[in-house]
Amino acid sequence: MQEPKGPVHINAPFREPFYPKADAPWSYSETIRIIDDYIANYELTAEQKEIIAATWPSYHHVLIVAGQQDPTFDQIDSLKKIAGYHRIPILGDVISNIHSIDSVVSHADLFLSQASPDVKKTLAPDLLITFGGAIISKNVKNFLREYPAKTHWHIQCAGMVPVSNFFEFLTTLPRPDTFDNQKQENYHKLWEVEERRALRSLDTFFPRPDFAEFELVHEIMNNLPSNCNLHLANSMSVRYANFIGLKSAQKGVRVFSNRGTSGIDGCTSTAVGHALVSDIPNFLITIIDIAIEIQFH
Repeated sequence: MQEPKGPVHINAPFREPFYPKADAPWSYSETIRIIDDYIANYELTAEQKEIIAATWPSYHHVLIVAGQQDPTFDQIDSLKKIAGYHRIPILGDVISNIHSIDSVVSHADLFLSQASPDVKKTLAPDLLITFGGAIISKNVKNFLREYPAKTHWHIQCAGMVPVSNFFEFLTTLPRPDTFDNQKQENYHKLWEVEERRALRSLDTFFPRPDFAEFELVHEIMNNLPSNCNLHLANSMSVRYANFIGLKSAQKGVRVFSNRGTSGIDGCTSTAVGHALVSDIPNFLITIIDIAIEIQFH
């Protein structure tokens, strides 16, 4: 349950002899070492708040990018507040689980792949704020590398401060009605325009005349029950799902994916284990590429 959260692997040591005789004596350990661990509640210090407050007015193209995570209600609420108050665009892959935010930019992978260098320059941030784990989109990664921000703030619970605490503090900073503030408003609109254009493209793309795997993933994601867990296998499954995205009305859908690991078995066993301990439906989307070689003699 501590950062970084994840599965627990337990090693069970077996002492020799491994094959004792039937009448060999045995016993349990009389004393077992118990380690008490106290989780610290990190918050921004007064000095850190002063530094952030002093530098914040100098940034007019602020961009937030969310990586893979299972966010809390407080985190989602703080992101909604800062997006509305400071007019900051928020990018989130399907595995970031922030699709319940109405203004989230969830199709950046789609429109950045087609965007011209001039468009990308207008979308480039001067302050990049990131949190969470890995992101899926290579187009987003390449965009951020090609047009690097002047400053990059990465927020992580294990390092310094909870994400919700950080964004809550940013909403306390003043938002003066000045020309510089209008720059951030215009920057937000640029991302909003590109996101809407991507959504229109998807609406015209589906349904496809040839029913294939992409169409099937689209149908599944658009017909999920209101409260469920969605597991996405690696490779094409998670990429298809990211292109399609989830709507803000599907806030009860939680997305899980074994990013960074390969293999069908790992994704399947994770989904099966989750289903065994879950009270809501669990869905797994797996796409298997099969190569068939036919030889003629």
